[in-house]
Amino acid sequence: MGLFKREPIVNETSTLKNPSAWFLDFFGGRSSAGVRVSEKTAMSLSAYFCGCNMIAGTMAALPLNTYERTGPKSRQVSETHPVQRLLHDEPNPEMTAFNWRRTGLLHRIGRGNSYSEIVRDSRGMPAYLWPIIPLYVTPKRDSNGMLWYVIQIPGMERRYIPAPDMLHIQSISSDGIMGHGLIQAACDAIGLNAAQDIYASKYFENGGNIGATLETDEVLDDKSWDRLQKEIKEKFVGLTNAHRISLLEAGLKYKPLNPTNKETQLIEGRTFSVQEWARWLNMPPHKLKELTHATFSNITEQNIEWVVDTCTPWAVGEEQEYNRKLFRSKNKYYTKHVFEGLLRGDTKTRFEGYAIARNWGWMSANDILEKEDRNPLPGDIGDKYLIPSNMMLADQAIVGTNPATAKADQVVRAEEKHLRASSVEKAYTSEFIEWTAKVMSISVENALHYTKIAKQLTKIAMEREAEPEQVRSAKRSILVSMASGGAI
Repeated sequence: MGLFKREPIVNETSTLKNPSAWFLDFFGGRSSAGVRVSEKTAMSLSAYFCGCNMIAGTMAALPLNTYERTGPKSRQVSETHPVQRLLHDEPNPEMTAFNWRRTGLLHRIGRGNSYSEIVRDSRGMPAYLWPIIPLYVTPKRDSNGMLWYVIQIPGMERRYIPAPDMLHIQSISSDGIMGHGLIQAACDAIGLNAAQDIYASKYFENGGNIGATLETDEVLDDKSWDRLQKEIKEKFVGLTNAHRISLLEAGLKYKPLNPTNKETQLIEGRTFSVQEWARWLNMPPHKLKELTHATFSNITEQNIEWVVDTCTPWAVGEEQEYNRKLFRSKNKYYTKHVFEGLLRGDTKTRFEGYAIARNWGWMSANDILEKEDRNPLPGDIGDKYLIPSNMMLADQAIVGTNPATAKADQVVRAEEKHLRASSVEKAYTSEFIEWTAKVMSISVENALHYTKIAKQLTKIAMEREAEPEQVRSAKRSILVSMASGGAI
């Protein structure tokens, strides 16, 4: 038995004395600003709505494909696999893939978790994916420690779904099971933002007039008092009465009670709230239409930051959960988002980087194609590397175009590697001699003869401190001559 006892699944009843979590979340909690926070309150805030719509809409619009591994570096979209249809086209008869994926992202941002029940066919393959509102789902462990998901939709019978049949994708989590949503984590930020909106609405509701008192040293009778109240309400309250001239009689003096909008920093606070939501949502401010500090020179970098810092973590979380629960052959099939569309505005910069890597020989054509999530070139041509010398193949880029020269250079460079690792006497092993004969297509006797000459040349070069390239050239000439049948 472990150190901690796992609680079994028990039947729970939501009452006013002991309400369920969904009941409390539905009505929301009260923030420090005095505003009750709920999902409806959060979605009424322009910055929060814009951020949720931007993240959920962008991720749902990204192509999400099911790939089949067809080789060590090759893959192809598996058009016939049922998961491809579910994730790319239609997860269930009532939703498109875009709508289903956007709904899941919205749940994860606001509630920290998204749930979809996996309905399988008779073969055990996924047939439908049905989303479930997070408020109605509670993860529980039974007495054996197995994870189940308790579904309690008001007015419906309670259901229990085993973990393998539930797609559960979390946002940031402290226990690995339940994610933290912004409606709970950012409760005070939502309340403050909502309070600012309410304050601004009330300000304009009163015609732009702030709270004040009318003071006088005289005593007003009931008739004068009633007339004053009526005139204030009819002539000075509301947007249509804004900025009217007021005539005060009977020695009345106007005295404001509340600070001005400048003193309450209403405008600055509303601007700051946009930047605050950019931090909460981990996204560049310009995606929330806040362009105060954006310039044409840094928008490209911010778009890359948007893909790397904001979109990629959401995508990886989805892909790993899909791969874990939707495939029986996990090593053969996998899902992946295609981000090329988001980076299309920076294609020129990306391809310039590929060109540098390709031309200087540290990336092959297939390496680049793999980065772009595309299949390799046929045969082995895509695995060849180039160098700047007229874009020749690296293993043939020696003086001249004679294949024997390229092979000779290969032998000479391997020989130098052996010399650096050991002494001159021990570098020319029998394995090296046999390998040299095979590469140059010469007899073992000729290869042995070459090693004797090469050993002498190496010693002389070391004594005279000759230039390395002169020694290489001499050795290449000897090998080429041997390969062509010439005399040494």
